Amino acid sequence: MSWFSASQSWARGGVKSLLSGRSIPAEELERALDDWCQPPPRAGSNKHTIKHAKAFKNIANLLSQFEDPMKKAEWAVRPRIYTILRNIGRLDTMPDFIEHKALDDMLPFPENELPSALGDSKRDFVQIQQYCLTDAKELEKGIAGKHVQFNYNADEHFIKLKELGGGGFG
Repeated sequence: MSWFSASQSWARGGVKSLLSGRSIPAEELERALDDWCQPPPRAGSNKHTIKHAKAFKNIANLLSQFEDPMKKAEWAVRPRIYTILRNIGRLDTMPDFIEHKALDDMLPFPENELPSALGDSKRDFVQIQQYCLTDAKELEKGIAGKHVQFNYNADEHFIKLKELGGGGFG
């Protein structure tokens, strides 16, 4: 099995060893993240297209494999911010996003609301973030009071933080 197909299996949670608690080796994890975090090129063009929401679920699954507890807990719930920062070479500023409690559902960020630690990279962040918006961007932009329905299973737009109740009494 190639590292790419293995990383796809890991990202989907389909490998038995993942279920048994084993983590992905660090080198393999980094290669998988390199692949998943690149904006997909538009067919017949050098321009990029928006990543599909499922890609961010896979990235979140990979991020949850870090041995560092901070990365596992905080980075995994910010796969789109992580992807943007990885693409602009500024993962060093992820703690600033965490400190400001910035989450993926706050995308897109105007340049003036980005952490000052980004410095001159703010412009790059704003440019790249457009490839990390999903087809649920109407929700992300916060259309006030509008009820939104999906024509498909909307679970792919949400990251599971923990299991809610198991039934029984409310």
